[in-house]
Amino acid sequence: MIHYYQALLKRYNLVFMRFLIIFATIYSVVVFQSDWSTDSQLHNNSKKIMSYHHPSSLTNNSINHYSVIHFFQYAAISILKFLNVWHIVVISILWEVFELFTHYEWGRESWLNKFFDIIFNISGFYFGRFFLKKVI
Repeated sequence: MIHYYQALLKRYNLVFMRFLIIFATIYSVVVFQSDWSTDSQLHNNSKKIMSYHHPSSLTNNSINHYSVIHFFQYAAISILKFLNVWHIVVISILWEVFELFTHYEWGRESWLNKFFDIIFNISGFYFGRFFLKKVI
């Protein structure tokens, strides 16, 4: 009976990861096709889909208010028991790569900020898991 539940959990995990990939693909299409007037005004010539934007700084604004948002988002995601830290690492890295290609202002970050975003995601996930173990 235990093996049945373990196999079911593996299957559920695989289905969820496929869902995340499909969701990320659809989300990226929506974001790239969106017309945010503030970003359009700031980046008139960068409306090309999938154009690489090299971060202008290595260390500028390394930790900002978005870092706190990353922490709490991933603490909330930790509720999903079938996710593990490797899922979080992969999702985080893929998102930061995605930000290198978006033409929106919120994707303009320094390299160190991108690194810290991943650290805050992982830390938030571990914090959420630790908190859940204490509460439950």
